[in-house]
Amino acid sequence: MRSLSAFAIAAAALAGRSETRSATASEGVITVCDTKRRGSAHFLDNCLRRNRSATIAIHERLAIWDRLRFLAFLDVASFHVTDRHVLSGFGLPTFLILTFALGARHSLAPPTYEFVRARVKRLIVPWVVWSAILGLITAFRALRHHTPLDAVFNWHMLLYGTELHLWFLPAAAVGSVLAHLLDRVTQSVRTLPVLGGCFVLSAALLAIVRDLHLAYPFWKWMFALPAVPLGLALGRVLARPAWHDPRASWTVVLISSFVMGALVLLGRGLSTPFDSDPAVRYTLAMCLLAGGALLPNVPDTWTPRLERLLLGAYLLHKPIHDIITRLEHAARVRLSPSWIVVAVVSLTLVVVAVLRRTPARVVL
Repeated sequence: MRSLSAFAIAAAALAGRSETRSATASEGVITVCDTKRRGSAHFLDNCLRRNRSATIAIHERLAIWDRLRFLAFLDVASFHVTDRHVLSGFGLPTFLILTFALGARHSLAPPTYEFVRARVKRLIVPWVVWSAILGLITAFRALRHHTPLDAVFNWHMLLYGTELHLWFLPAAAVGSVLAHLLDRVTQSVRTLPVLGGCFVLSAALLAIVRDLHLAYPFWKWMFALPAVPLGLALGRVLARPAWHDPRASWTVVLISSFVMGALVLLGRGLSTPFDSDPAVRYTLAMCLLAGGALLPNVPDTWTPRLERLLLGAYLLHKPIHDIITRLEHAARVRLSPSWIVVAVVSLTLVVVAVLRRTPARVVL
């Protein structure tokens, strides 16, 4: 994996040059409030009034979660490229849970309208743009091979886009809003009851999802549902730990995650293969996230830069895999599955890093 690490560092360097000062307006307001007048409730209230989109994000970013997000991308990309998970399938649940946790990580929930507008800009707009671009490419190939367009397009694509992997973006947008609404409804509820309800609901949803046999993309959307309460659980612990020492809350989340998975598996049995069982994948993701939160937070300069590339990398890794496959056929060579994954991930990160230095960054 040395070559993959080298390409990842190079891509991070490219991304870092143009984004070292990137930050949202609301984050900037809170940074000023926290560092200059920490402890002044009156000053913080004035900051919030000046910028209604500002939210209270008093907890530092967990570097281990960003590293897990990168590993999750490796797992997802490997499955799309080779039909095999390299990390037991924890990648997709990790992406979903962390995405939904963003909607519930604030001590003071932002207004719903502004939250929805931000999710539309971040997820729906890129989904529409890349669905159109990839759809045009698909249509061009179909016409070139005299294939009827109704053979390559169907109404289900309104729910996931013109490529199968694009389903994640609209599902993530809807799930984020659901997590945000649940967070607002439970603002007056203490953290421990919220955690209990989240894990009970997630266990019930996992038990249901394991027995579902739905057409694409409906099964994918159902697979994402347990991540909504689990994301709410993580977000609530980030915003309001149940105890003064956050480690106690993360220990509860870790134990609860293991118990949740064990109960679902004992009730329904283990699916085969191992990495296709939603209960196993979600339990593994939650245990890694909670366990990571218990470790010392050691930031570095490369992880945040790589993390900024991941949405674009998810969008583009499939088209880049198609290009590499065509080059393989043209050169009459065949790379091993491991080298294909390395090539796809490395090239995708570099391409996204370059594109993010152009106006295309708004949809990456």
